[in-house]
Amino acid sequence: MTVTIPQVTASNPATLSDAAAQLQAKIAQLDTSIDTQRRTLAGLAAGWEGDASAAAVAGGEKTLERLTELRQQLQTIQTTLSTGGTNLTPLRQAVVDVTQQAVALGATVGADGTVTPSGSGGPMTPQVAAAYSTVLKTLLQQFDAVDQATADAVTNAAPLNAPGGELPAEPPPAPDIEELKPPEGATDTEVNQWWDRLSPEEQQRLIAEKPEWIGNLDGVPGTARDLANRNRLETLRRDPNLTDQERATIAEIDAALAKQGTRQLLVVDFDGDHPKVALAIGNVDTADHVSVYVPGTGSIPWDNPTDGNDLPAYIEQSEWLKTETERVLLDAGKTDETVATVAWLGYEPPSNVLQATRPHYADDNAPELASFINGIDSSRDTDPHLTVLGHSYGSTLASEALQRGTAADDVVFMGSPGLETDPQQYRVPTSVQDLHLSEGHVYVQHAKDDLVANARIFGQTIPSDLVGFTDLSTNAETTALGPRDESTGHSRYSFVDTTALYNQAVVVAGLGQDDRYVKVEP
Repeated sequence: MTVTIPQVTASNPATLSDAAAQLQAKIAQLDTSIDTQRRTLAGLAAGWEGDASAAAVAGGEKTLERLTELRQQLQTIQTTLSTGGTNLTPLRQAVVDVTQQAVALGATVGADGTVTPSGSGGPMTPQVAAAYSTVLKTLLQQFDAVDQATADAVTNAAPLNAPGGELPAEPPPAPDIEELKPPEGATDTEVNQWWDRLSPEEQQRLIAEKPEWIGNLDGVPGTARDLANRNRLETLRRDPNLTDQERATIAEIDAALAKQGTRQLLVVDFDGDHPKVALAIGNVDTADHVSVYVPGTGSIPWDNPTDGNDLPAYIEQSEWLKTETERVLLDAGKTDETVATVAWLGYEPPSNVLQATRPHYADDNAPELASFINGIDSSRDTDPHLTVLGHSYGSTLASEALQRGTAADDVVFMGSPGLETDPQQYRVPTSVQDLHLSEGHVYVQHAKDDLVANARIFGQTIPSDLVGFTDLSTNAETTALGPRDESTGHSRYSFVDTTALYNQAVVVAGLGQDDRYVKVEP
């Protein structure tokens, strides 16, 4: 049974963090005891001979073995408590904040998160109340899941569960951390099978001790990747050799994660010429609809206020897309369906137009993008509706990833210069089936005065050449949600209150077959 709002508001997750700190102090004391006993045994073995000595040393070594096992179990509990406190505290605050907002707007909030308008007029309409209900119930589910996972991990790790509160006679040794290492060269599906075979305490141990192993590993659930990457971020920020770009990237990640609502850091990779990042707005493990946005030439993960093709801009556009998709779902009566939008800067794109004419940027990174898309799907028990959105050179990369075969259900190509770069490695697609999609699931947006799309840099195939594509409007239109603005040029496809963004939201919501989008009239 999911927790209630009164239960969440009355909770105090900070006590988990406090308990973790106290337990860490006890572990330090235990470390001292273990070291003392180890030195004592060494002294006995060196200065006392005979059967009595051998028996005493053997008994002492057995006790030392149990103390060491106890120490490992206590460390697992400490890590679990610390992680639980860190994750539950912002979830509790989000429940409190959203509840207070709903009440302030003139609504009553039930214990299960149901929001009901008071009937006195004002901004709290039934539609707004339904949206607040969805948010609160999602937060309650997330709180309950983290709370239960924390409790289960503590229970499984607790060393004093034997009758009488004593340690088992022969406690199983904790595996060496290297024995938990993920398989090399594994597919996302094989990675997920490996992850599922681990015990909860082993998973928590990897998150705490080896976050670099799993933070960027496709097939590991998004929640675990997020926790690992946040731990990894703490290590990275202490590196005295960070470049200015890397420090600026960390600052933008911090700013994005500090915002209200669920955020998941799915990739943080400082190898290569510049950092690579993927960040989700929402929970990719539970959302009914997940989108992955792939940006194009010149995209960077640090702030670039002069051009706007940077992580802050893509995060903002992902927020706009999530909000617009939720509005589309609400208008369609699908109030219980949830959305997560991902900004994927998980590759090093060409930095200028000249570099964009070279095929290797797409050829080399298509496997990475395909694996990321498939990893979202394989790490879940339920099949999400997955949409890929590729802008500019990102559409070229998305095309080559889709040609490899992915779990994507839909794709939107925006301002595309063409869908293949190297016909010797990737076939020239001629129909939507070449992207492993069916008719009605491949969408194209080509804005007025988009010079990049007009240039047809990779001109053998552009999206509108495909058999079975759908041409979505970027003009000023009246949509089901009201009037929306025109997008012009190459960089305004994902701007708020535009027809282009509305049409993307319809696709992300899985409603492309319902003719809710606005097409370009022939």
